[in-house]
Amino acid sequence: MQPVLLDPYYRSEVLPGTMQSEIEFINHWVTDANSPQNVLWIHGPPGSGKSALTAAIENFYLEMNRLGALIFFDRKKPRESHPRNFICGLASQLGRFDSRLGDVMIQAIDDKPSVLGQAGYQEMFTKLLSEPLRVVTDMPVKGPTVIVIDAMDECGEAAWDRRELMKVLVAELATLPPTFRWIIASRPENDLRNHLAKPNILSHALTPESDETRRDIEAMLRHKLTEIIDENQYLDLPVDWPGQARVEALVNYADGNFGRAQEALKCIDGYDPEVNICDFLGKHCPQMETLQAGQRA
Repeated sequence: MQPVLLDPYYRSEVLPGTMQSEIEFINHWVTDANSPQNVLWIHGPPGSGKSALTAAIENFYLEMNRLGALIFFDRKKPRESHPRNFICGLASQLGRFDSRLGDVMIQAIDDKPSVLGQAGYQEMFTKLLSEPLRVVTDMPVKGPTVIVIDAMDECGEAAWDRRELMKVLVAELATLPPTFRWIIASRPENDLRNHLAKPNILSHALTPESDETRRDIEAMLRHKLTEIIDENQYLDLPVDWPGQARVEALVNYADGNFGRAQEALKCIDGYDPEVNICDFLGKHCPQMETLQAGQRA
C-alpha cells in the first residue's frame, strides 16, 4: 500500500510555558478512561493557535510512542488534501505505527484490491481503518493511542468535496475502541460544525480574547524579538529593545490572534528592525506616534 501521504511539511511551534491550560485539558481528556467521547474537536478562528497546539500534542505523544498518526491538510496542496487520500494516508501511518494493523490492512487490500481506488468512502474506511482498529485493540504502549487531524477545514477544495467523508468519519469514529483518541482541529466552518457539534464528540473552542492568550502572545513576541536582537548584534540594539510600551502596542495589535502577531514580526524582522518597528507601529498603531518620535530623537 503506497498512498499519497498527508504528512505536514510545516508545523507551528508552541513556546515552552505557553498554552498550558489547553495542553493540560487535552492531556486530561486523553487519559480519562471515564470520558464518554473518544473524539475531540478543537476549533477556533484563523490565528487562534490551533496548529501550534496540535503540534505540541503531536510532539508530546510522539516522545511517548503513542502518536498513531498525524494528518495535516493544506489547501495549497489540493491533490494531497483530497478526501480520498486522507483515508489511505491515515491507514498507511497507522500501519507503520503498529505492524499488526498494517498486516490486517494489507490483507484487506489483497482480498479486494479495488478498495484503494474504486470503493466508496464507507467501504474504504471500513476495510482500511474500522475493521483493523477493532481487531487490534491491545496497543503495545501504555495509555490510549492518539491520532491528530489538523486543518480539517482545508480538506478538499470546498465543503461539498468533503461532505461524504465527514459523514463516514463521524459515524465510524464513534464506534471505534476507546484505546484510540482522535483529535480534530479546524476553523468552525458551518459544514464542520454540522458534522462535529455532536453529543458524542467533545467540543473545545480556543478563545482569543482570554487573558491567557494575551500573555502567551506577549511571551511569543518577546521571545522572537530577543532572537531579532541576537541576529542583528551589529546594530547594538538595547537588551530591552524594543521597550515595554512598544511590546504592549504589538500585543494590542495582535488582539488575541497569533497570526497577526506573526505578521507583525515578519514586518519588523529585516535589515533594520528599529526602523521597521517604527514604520509598522506608525502605520498600525497611530497612538504610538509621540513615543516613536521620542525614541528617534
